[in-house]
Amino acid sequence: MRIEDRELKQLRGKEIALVKVAWGGPAGGNVTWELESQMKESYPELEAAEKRKRAKRQSKRKKVGEEKSLKLKDSPD
Repeated sequence: MRIEDRELKQLRGKEIALVKVAWGGPAGGNVTWELESQMKESYPELEAAEKRKRAKRQSKRKKVGEEKSLKLKDSPD
């Protein structure tokens, strides 16, 4: 099982957080939209894995931003 996407829906003035869950192997299998809160409650390990992935992506972006900044400083005017 893996989370493929996230979406916020408006329902009667409230925001409902949904996640697109792929149930099954790498070939895809069954894909459904589930309540994010329900998935976090039922599968707490997924939330921890998502936090690690998010932190890794942010770290990568920060490094790329620092590299671009260094290149701009080093380039002649």
